[in-house]
Amino acid sequence: MRIWRILLFLLLTLLSGAAWTFSPQPAASQPAASQPPTTVIIPAAPATTPTPVHIITPTPQPVSPTDYLLPDSNSRYLTEADLNGLSHEQLCFARNEIYARHGRQFKTPQIAAYFNSKSWYHGTISPADFNPDVFNQYEKANISLIQQYEKKYFGGSYY
Repeated sequence: MRIWRILLFLLLTLLSGAAWTFSPQPAASQPAASQPPTTVIIPAAPATTPTPVHIITPTPQPVSPTDYLLPDSNSRYLTEADLNGLSHEQLCFARNEIYARHGRQFKTPQIAAYFNSKSWYHGTISPADFNPDVFNQYEKANISLIQQYEKKYFGGSYY
């Protein structure tokens, strides 16, 4: 009966995965001094190999030093080829980028949020106080081109 208890104890210990140390007591018929106590160490069940964790670090994308959609829209005439591939919303931002360079603030929350996220933008002029005479020849022509492109391909401005 004692063997069954020990076997049951060992089986439960192995199944639970815990390591146990036990020291059997000397039998009543044997004097404690005649035999040193024996320590039995039951090893724990082998630990499962942990699944490797893969940390995905996005590759930093190169950022334009100026962070503009059309960085040279203030210094050259744009063409339709420059606008091809821009989404409707990006066209709206590209057109307003010309205004933003001159510090114009924006009433439309989405446009304001977009430009407020740009390091180069400093909106200091309210829309009511903004004077379009600050635009140079390239900027005037490019605003007109983007507006025509938006109307031609999208029916008008995004916002």
